[in-house]
Amino acid sequence: MRAESQSVGSGLAFLATDAAAWVVYAFVQSLPSILFPVFKQEFSLSYAELGLLVTVFVGVYALVEVPSGLLADRIGRKEVLVIGLLTSSLGNGATFLAATYLQILALRAVSGLGLGMLFASSMALLSEYFPDERRGKAIGVLGLGISGGFLAAPLAVGTLLSAFGWRNMFLAVGLLTVPLAVLLYATVHEPRSVRRMGGERQSYSSIRESLTKPILLLTCINLLSGIAITGLGNFTTTYIVQATALSVSSASLLYSVFPVGGVVTTLVWGLATDRYDRWKLMFLGTLSTAALLVALVASSSPAVLLPVLLARGLVSNASGIALYAVFASFSSQRTMATSFALLDLFGNLGMAISPLLAGAVADSVGLTPVFVIIPTVVGGLALALYVPVRRCMRELAASQARASAA
Repeated sequence: MRAESQSVGSGLAFLATDAAAWVVYAFVQSLPSILFPVFKQEFSLSYAELGLLVTVFVGVYALVEVPSGLLADRIGRKEVLVIGLLTSSLGNGATFLAATYLQILALRAVSGLGLGMLFASSMALLSEYFPDERRGKAIGVLGLGISGGFLAAPLAVGTLLSAFGWRNMFLAVGLLTVPLAVLLYATVHEPRSVRRMGGERQSYSSIRESLTKPILLLTCINLLSGIAITGLGNFTTTYIVQATALSVSSASLLYSVFPVGGVVTTLVWGLATDRYDRWKLMFLGTLSTAALLVALVASSSPAVLLPVLLARGLVSNASGIALYAVFASFSSQRTMATSFALLDLFGNLGMAISPLLAGAVADSVGLTPVFVIIPTVVGGLALALYVPVRRCMRELAASQARASAA
């Protein structure tokens, strides 16, 4: 009983500190895109150059995920989390001193390098601490941290930009990340079942072991989500400024209703994931997001944009939470961190490609058509994956039923 209580306490300590780490991730990821109008004017940048700021961050983030997952399966998930947070702290804090576009670009790469170490270890530890029947709620708590970070960024720009400037925002988040890394190291302990694995932790062959058919299908869905949900989101504030003639601060405050929706419904989607068909929730989130991105360009009135942004926020976490819960069901404990690294790698490839592609298209035909073309393609591809994913879920249910009967 005492050991069980200690395990629950360690799981809650991990969940609290890890959720705070994901607040940092979301804030750091979204802050530059909200500042696109400022960077465009201050450094005389094209849309493609603005998109490259996101592509470099997410590209490095994606490239480091599989190596960090392999490393976490060998030396420990907590250690990799701490190294990642401290590396991101360096990249963000040093942005305060950046004087040119190329310097900001390089420091975005450093920040991406650090934050790219978070996902695989976070999801592996969460899957080990929380059993399947409680995993959706736990993922919902992490999603609440992510939504909180996405909310904090536009609110910070909307209320603090004119008083403190964009450099001080990067400095503040860099400094605040250091005590968070120390707290995580001091309070989080890996479950005994993982520590006992010792020398049995992953070899590099685990990548091949992880590439099963269900996992490949789910990584494709994550790729599409990365393109539609996050990639185009980087240009939303810029679109609002252009369409409505609002200032950057006012547009940022209008955009903040999107993460408000995410904060409000994250735990709801977590509870729904534990009660209803997870694969249906995945497709509901992806298709709804694609449709709402198209709806965003239907009007230039702030009164119309506000409910569309709010609705997009309300459904934004449905796909991700359900996807991660399903993915954990298909992954073995031995390959957990590596499998999650592969999953997020595909999602971040979509996030890396989308802003650069969207920026290049916007330089040619304007920003508005981008919000129609990309979501339409993503929605069509998601529908094409519906049947094979449903078949895999039925096979998993049948397998679990046979195991229970035995």
